[in-house]
Amino acid sequence: MTDSTNLLPPSVVLTASSPRRWLKWGLLVVIFGAGVAVGAAGSVLLIRERLTAVLRQPELIPDRVMPILRHRLALTDEQAEQVADIVRRRYTALEEVRSDFTPRVATELRLLRTEVDGVLTSDQKQRWANWCQRVEEHLPSTPAQKRD
Repeated sequence: MTDSTNLLPPSVVLTASSPRRWLKWGLLVVIFGAGVAVGAAGSVLLIRERLTAVLRQPELIPDRVMPILRHRLALTDEQAEQVADIVRRRYTALEEVRSDFTPRVATELRLLRTEVDGVLTSDQKQRWANWCQRVEEHLPSTPAQKRD
């Protein structure tokens, strides 16, 4: 009794199985690559969403940062209380700086938008306006702007 594959010359046996082997490896690489791409895109979207949330609600920063500090620095309860007080106090001072700084940034961005707008065609102006609006949506607002 003979095996049917033994009746074929060695070159025919290799070429018949090679395309299937390459197909399997090719599919494996494509699936792996797709998984990496989906994972990377998901990570970018998650990071972007978290940063946007923090920028929109900066008053939550002290409460969000304390669990991280407590874990990374292995703070005792007493240390955590002291650090939390320091973070809240310094954050208040930083908010004052930001409330002075943010209107100046907004003014400069308005001037930039107006000056660049004067150079563009009508089609370019629309795309420029859309881009500027997206940028402005991600800028942090001051507490006074939030009350308005």
